[in-house]
Amino acid sequence: MLQSRSSLSNLLFPPVCIHCGKSIDKQSDFLCPACIEKIDFSYPLLEKADLDVAYDYLISVCCYRKVVVSIVHELKYYGLSSISRFIAKLMYDRIFESNLNLDFDIITTVPLHFVKEKERGYNQASLIAKDLASLFTCEFNGDILKRTSYTTSQATLEHDERLKNLKNAFKLKKNIDLNNKTIVLLDDVFTTGTTVNECCRELRKANPKKIIILTLGRA
Repeated sequence: MLQSRSSLSNLLFPPVCIHCGKSIDKQSDFLCPACIEKIDFSYPLLEKADLDVAYDYLISVCCYRKVVVSIVHELKYYGLSSISRFIAKLMYDRIFESNLNLDFDIITTVPLHFVKEKERGYNQASLIAKDLASLFTCEFNGDILKRTSYTTSQATLEHDERLKNLKNAFKLKKNIDLNNKTIVLLDDVFTTGTTVNECCRELRKANPKKIIILTLGRA
């Protein structure tokens, strides 16, 4: 009897955990049970934002450490776009189990510059957001903001340099109707909040009711 294509693939390329390298049942699991147990979830999950930022609430599902770093790097730098569904499910389950009773209208994302998106082949935040919107059965719109300049990586900059680097880097697209709507702005990792805050300053121009920042990790 001929083996199925997936069985043959598993024979030639045995599935392994993307963090520790141990064998797993199937590659779509991505992590072994031991590594899943090592994920540090954030507490509290929902935080009310300070008055000096342009968003209302922050939800970061996990601490950006070890296993979560491996997950993000596989998606962001190593081209494993299929892991977006796994990430979305991880985020959805954590939010659902926490009984946050979120009520929002649209999920959108921090945009990449078109050059960077072409180099990578996709916007990693958009992949996660599409899968999350499907799980939450709400609207996904990745065409609300545009990135107008190709900026230096924020990770290499100090606070004042981060602000200067992102000044006027995002623009709200024309004819966007967010009036009195609750918007979720999704990104992979929250570090200082400079990037998402600059995006939210633009989103505020469309008069949304509320803006919630949602990220997988928090550094």
